[in-house]
Amino acid sequence: MRKLKYHEQKLLKKVNFVDWELDNNVHERTIIQRYRLKNHDEYTVYNKLSREVRQVAQKIKELPPTDPFRTEASRMLIDKLYSIGLIPTKRVVLCRNHMAETLTAATEYVEHGHVRVGPDMINDPAYLVPRSLEDFVTWTNSSKIRKHVLEYNDERDDFDLIVELMRRNTRHGLSDCEQIYSDGAVRNNYAVLEYSRTCQAAASGVAAGILGLTGLNGFVFYCLCAFVQSGIWCWKAGFHLRDYFAHPSAVLTHGVLGGLFTYILFWTFLYGIVHVY
Repeated sequence: MRKLKYHEQKLLKKVNFVDWELDNNVHERTIIQRYRLKNHDEYTVYNKLSREVRQVAQKIKELPPTDPFRTEASRMLIDKLYSIGLIPTKRVVLCRNHMAETLTAATEYVEHGHVRVGPDMINDPAYLVPRSLEDFVTWTNSSKIRKHVLEYNDERDDFDLIVELMRRNTRHGLSDCEQIYSDGAVRNNYAVLEYSRTCQAAASGVAAGILGLTGLNGFVFYCLCAFVQSGIWCWKAGFHLRDYFAHPSAVLTHGVLGGLFTYILFWTFLYGIVHVY
């Protein structure tokens, strides 16, 4: 190539004769041969599509990391590219390791705290897992999915079952008294407790009527009997008053007033028979 004259240098100063961007014949021929494209027009169409995909990916990348639309748009783009065969696999470790069937399920597992990378639990679906840590992606120890998988494969350790049972017993306090006087047991056997209180009040009224206790003496006798009976029940329930009385109003309506009415009724009847008539 001859040396350019002065006016030619001025006109062609922005032209690169060594690397001409508009004539990328070497790269174009390589792509056409690799993917067996028909001609230059087909290469131009695919090149335009790839440029648009890169532009969309760049716009998604520019979104704030905390923006929920970024995660949703990334998922939609990856699903679209995977469905049309542009990428060989979804870039989701859970799907590749067969821990989740769909990207939506994988996102839910991560957000709900079922997945950990090494010792750290991950709650961000956009977390990038390094290749060196892909083998350390597994379920958290407290995940119910992990328990179901181990039980299905018959690989659950007996020690885990013992620890879970001990934690459950510690949390619920399944002693003999609490098994009998728990909230559910009191609700199911509330009629038995009411019958016991009624019988105690009736027996106290009969005894006071026969003994001829009147006025303050009779009231003190009734309170003493009611206190002894309630103390025995509360002692058996481990002094959990909420288990003995299902509701605070039950202390007055079912405990004191109901028993006092029954006591006065039987005391009046027996006192009139024994001492009046």
